[in-house]
Amino acid sequence: MSGRNGDARRIWTAPVTINAAALVSLIGALVAEGVWDGLAALVLLGALAYAVTLGLRSAPRGKP
Repeated sequence: MSGRNGDARRIWTAPVTINAAALVSLIGALVAEGVWDGLAALVLLGALAYAVTLGLRSAPRGKP
Protein backbone atom coordinates (compact mmCIF):
# COMPACT_ATOMS: atom_id res chain seq x y z
CA MET A 1 0.00 0.00 0.00
CA SER A 2 2.80 2.47 0.73
CA GLY A 3 4.00 2.10 -2.87
CA ARG A 4 0.75 3.58 -4.12
CA ASN A 5 1.12 6.68 -1.97
CA GLY A 6 4.60 7.24 -3.35
CA ASP A 7 3.31 6.96 -6.92
CA ALA A 8 0.51 9.45 -6.26
CA ARG A 9 2.96 11.88 -4.70
CA ARG A 10 5.28 11.59 -7.70
CA ILE A 11 2.43 12.25 -10.15
CA TRP A 12 1.59 15.55 -8.42
CA THR A 13 5.19 16.67 -7.94
CA ALA A 14 5.79 17.93 -11.49
CA PRO A 15 2.60 20.02 -11.89
CA VAL A 16 3.01 21.57 -8.45
CA THR A 17 6.67 22.37 -9.15
CA ILE A 18 5.84 23.94 -12.51
CA ASN A 19 3.02 26.04 -11.04
CA ALA A 20 5.15 27.21 -8.12
CA ALA A 21 8.02 28.10 -10.45
CA ALA A 22 5.68 29.97 -12.78
CA LEU A 23 4.23 31.96 -9.88
CA VAL A 24 7.67 32.86 -8.52
CA SER A 25 8.85 33.78 -12.02
CA LEU A 26 5.84 35.98 -12.72
CA ILE A 27 6.18 37.81 -9.41
CA GLY A 28 9.91 38.23 -10.01
CA ALA A 29 9.31 39.61 -13.49
CA LEU A 30 6.73 42.08 -12.18
CA VAL A 31 8.88 43.28 -9.28
CA ALA A 32 12.21 43.68 -11.05
CA GLU A 33 13.78 43.62 -14.49
CA GLY A 34 17.06 42.54 -16.05
CA VAL A 35 18.75 39.95 -13.86
CA TRP A 36 15.45 38.81 -12.36
CA ASP A 37 14.08 37.97 -15.80
CA GLY A 38 17.07 35.73 -16.45
CA LEU A 39 16.68 34.03 -13.08
CA ALA A 40 12.96 33.52 -13.69
CA ALA A 41 13.71 31.91 -17.05
CA LEU A 42 16.26 29.60 -15.42
CA VAL A 43 13.74 28.55 -12.77
CA LEU A 44 11.18 27.71 -15.44
CA LEU A 45 13.78 25.84 -17.48
CA GLY A 46 14.73 23.82 -14.40
CA ALA A 47 11.10 22.96 -13.68
CA LEU A 48 10.59 21.91 -17.30
CA ALA A 49 13.70 19.72 -17.23
CA TYR A 50 12.51 18.11 -13.99
CA ALA A 51 9.06 17.38 -15.43
CA VAL A 52 10.55 15.89 -18.60
CA THR A 53 12.89 13.74 -16.53
CA LEU A 54 9.98 12.44 -14.45
CA GLY A 55 8.00 11.70 -17.60
CA LEU A 56 10.85 9.80 -19.21
CA ARG A 57 11.54 7.79 -16.06
CA SER A 58 7.90 6.78 -15.61
CA ALA A 59 7.33 5.86 -19.28
CA PRO A 60 6.90 2.11 -19.81
CA ARG A 61 9.87 0.50 -21.51
CA GLY A 62 9.72 -2.39 -23.92
CA LYS A 63 5.96 -2.90 -23.67
CA PRO A 64 3.81 -2.14 -26.73
